[in-house]
Amino acid sequence: MRPYSKLALVDAFMHQAQTVPIDSITVKSLVAETEMNPKTFYYHFNGITDMLKWSFERELSALFPDSLVSAESDWGNDILKIMSYLEKRQSILCQIADSKYWPEMRFFFCQMYERYCALLLKGVIKIVERTDNIPSSISDEAFQINVHYYGLLFYSYAERWVLSGCSVPKEKYFKNCIDVIGEKAMHDAIAVFAHRYDNRRKFRVVNTHNRESPEILGFFR
Repeated sequence: MRPYSKLALVDAFMHQAQTVPIDSITVKSLVAETEMNPKTFYYHFNGITDMLKWSFERELSALFPDSLVSAESDWGNDILKIMSYLEKRQSILCQIADSKYWPEMRFFFCQMYERYCALLLKGVIKIVERTDNIPSSISDEAFQINVHYYGLLFYSYAERWVLSGCSVPKEKYFKNCIDVIGEKAMHDAIAVFAHRYDNRRKFRVVNTHNRESPEILGFFR
């Protein structure tokens, strides 16, 4: 198969989406525009939803660099890069949100944000280890809870911003989000979970980021 077949089909979809509702776009119309046959389409994809997932995953994965895992990663700038991408794709994303593909695509986008947050949190763990001199003992359970929480949090902010037409400049919107979340919230969450806990469910005070904050012991091991 020609290596550009998948991209050609995606390009045909994006082209047709400029003039017709995407629910009206069919495999037949895509293969007609690309002068392929249906077998070629189904060789690459199970259906249009599968094609959309492949396209967005390909583009979004390029925005999730391995450098996110580094303690020197500028995660704020990385998030702004993602927002720039969403702003560029705002029109097609809004069309997808109004289509039959939205329930499955929405779940897919949530998964992509969790994937991003997993990389981001690995970098935050390294920052905690370096700045607070705390050897990480975070459990897989605690890590996944943080990934799920921040993934959904960032996704919900991004979805609201995109579906509102990206009317607020991304820098201002991102700052507002951070003000709500709390600039040190992610750092503190990892710092708390990075400690070893005993089996007693009680409060104690620990120093995180040079200030005191309560934590519940025994919740995660």
